[in-house]
Amino acid sequence: MSVTVNVNGVAISYPQTGDSEWGDEATDFAIQTGSAFGKLGLSTGTSVDITSTLDVTGATTLDSTLTVAGTTTLNGTANLNGNTNLGNATSDIIAVTGILNVDSGTLYVNPTDNRVGINDSTPSEALDVTGNVAVSGSITGASATLTNLTVDTNVIKTDSTNDRVGINTTSPTVALDVTGNIKASSQIQIPDGTVTVPGISPSSETGSGLYKIATNKLGIAINGSRVGEIGSGYGGFTGNIIQVLQTSIDTQLSTSSTSYVDITGLSVSITPKYSTSKILIRFKLNGSNTATSNLNAYQIVRGSTAVGNGAQGSRRFCHSAVRGSIGDVNSSFVASGEFLDSPSTTSATTYKMQFLVDGGTGYINRDDTNGNSTSYPSPLSSITVMEVQQ
Repeated sequence: MSVTVNVNGVAISYPQTGDSEWGDEATDFAIQTGSAFGKLGLSTGTSVDITSTLDVTGATTLDSTLTVAGTTTLNGTANLNGNTNLGNATSDIIAVTGILNVDSGTLYVNPTDNRVGINDSTPSEALDVTGNVAVSGSITGASATLTNLTVDTNVIKTDSTNDRVGINTTSPTVALDVTGNIKASSQIQIPDGTVTVPGISPSSETGSGLYKIATNKLGIAINGSRVGEIGSGYGGFTGNIIQVLQTSIDTQLSTSSTSYVDITGLSVSITPKYSTSKILIRFKLNGSNTATSNLNAYQIVRGSTAVGNGAQGSRRFCHSAVRGSIGDVNSSFVASGEFLDSPSTTSATTYKMQFLVDGGTGYINRDDTNGNSTSYPSPLSSITVMEVQQ
């Protein structure tokens, strides 16, 4: 049976008996012609050497090695069952138009959506991998989105459902849950917080800890209440004495007034650090009266308001301390007292002492005769104020 093959417009009938340019074997088909091909050999173990383009339309089965140095266009199905080398130089480009499917989804390229799947023939992202990924080098990228991440069982564990990260724990209970010590080479910054929700607190007592009150001032909270403050010029815990001020005089003063008058010089001004602070006032007064049957009375005054006085009856005057009759006009006495005041301010506040007599002449810092010898004392009187932190 004769078969006609068209090669570059030349009709060649096969077989042609006696034609040296034909080989006619049961397993061998060869054409040697200068006008058609440089060489085309098709047989088991025979290489193919084509100096021009090979254009195959239809199914092609290659059972041995195929080396393509030029352009090869396969418009039909090509089954390459042997080794296949495409390109022989680093500048060669292998272009595949359409879907590339290697080993039924081991590598799947979808040109419509510009996606690549590894073990996934329906990639939903630019690179969609089903299975584990091993990387021996670095991974560099602008961002990465992972639903859940586990590193070395529990060294790092992310919980995407609750938006939590665990360090050395697989069940984080807060945004960042760390089992073990935390070490930082720089600052660990915390929120300012409030007295009821401090910026830093133990997990079992969220109402206790540290919080910011103002610039350079931290508050100490216990169970939602401020018990102290830390900062330059500030005290510590509730009950601490924040500042102490005192004024003393050794001036000799007298009065015959039955209404309160200032004890000149015996006053002190204090500016509380906190409006919640209390002011403890203490005083010591040395004096006398010219009459044994009369007395001196004293009171503490904050600004123009008397504080710390006893109750006033219909025939009594208020006072913080009194000097009683002692039966000797030449004897001096000491009157002392204290009062815890609540001025509720951070403005400068003046405390002073006043005195009066119910008769005779009252003295401060001398006896009634003021004798100039060792038998007659010349004492000192003072007023002390202390800010007590609350």
